[in-house]
Amino acid sequence: MVNRSAVTMTPAPEDAFLTTFIGSAALSLALRSGLVDKLAQGPQQAAALAVTAKLDPRGVDLLAGLLESAGIITRQAGALNLTPVFTAILPRRAALESKLAFLDLAARDVLDRLPEMLFDTPAYVGSGKVFELFRYDRAATTSPEDLAATQRWLDYTTALTEHEAPLLAPLMALETTARLLDVGGNSGAFVRALCAVNPTLRATVLDLPAVTELGRRYLAGTPEAERIDFITADARRDPLPPGYDAISFKSVLHDWPEPDARQLVIRARDALPSGGRLFVVERGAFAPGAAPLPYAAAANLVFARFYRPPSVYAELLGELGFGDISVQTVDIEMPFHVIAGTRP
Repeated sequence: MVNRSAVTMTPAPEDAFLTTFIGSAALSLALRSGLVDKLAQGPQQAAALAVTAKLDPRGVDLLAGLLESAGIITRQAGALNLTPVFTAILPRRAALESKLAFLDLAARDVLDRLPEMLFDTPAYVGSGKVFELFRYDRAATTSPEDLAATQRWLDYTTALTEHEAPLLAPLMALETTARLLDVGGNSGAFVRALCAVNPTLRATVLDLPAVTELGRRYLAGTPEAERIDFITADARRDPLPPGYDAISFKSVLHDWPEPDARQLVIRARDALPSGGRLFVVERGAFAPGAAPLPYAAAANLVFARFYRPPSVYAELLGELGFGDISVQTVDIEMPFHVIAGTRP
């Protein structure tokens, strides 16, 4: 059974300011330079800002023009002011900054490595800037250096999940589930959203040492923290723990070639009891349409060869003996699928 939401995209609100390369670059500079902080305090005269920041007035005027064209500020009689729509997304500033930093890497890969990206996956994985960021081997210890390296990509995946998870949670029937294991669950942002809408659910995140340490810090003090545990393990090598009614893989299986993804699903099946549910939560195949892609789409283009149609996962669950297989879809910045099955 396949259920699809109405095809109305619901991207994160900050994505509205990631539509063009020049606008995004100007926004990144405005955030780094403190200009946004100044303007958040109220309207500022451009000339006064240039003096305070010890910047060339002409450069400040040009930057203001770029920000105005991107809908970030307004200018009137020499005074600069943040637009209401940009001010409204400032509570997600951390997410915005993480996305800008990732897009900087993604854009470099699109410019420098598009042939490898499209035609030579091993070469791209070996040389792409985004894969220098996602160094899972650096998550194997909790040394200060490895925690800092892991924090860089964990901030980005958390920023994505904080928006995605509330939209995905309604597609996962967990009302009667007591215990959920989220394999490769990152900071715990996904299970936090699941626990928020399922008040009797207890969840466990299984991930690498640096990730689980940072995840505990991320969830500390949240209302859901007392119902979320972390287990340190490598799901590719270590057996998955038993005792869970459901197991989920959220944005995990596309990281691995199909034989490896299959083995992860087999491990999950073997850890589930009869009647246990497995959830595969993944973006679908990257399929640009006729309309021009926004700059933000570079973040998904760099992984385009790794995203799979939901039928791949549904067929895999069927081959491995799962029943009651369903596929549900919600459109975020691109289609996101929840493929579920029950172990007999």
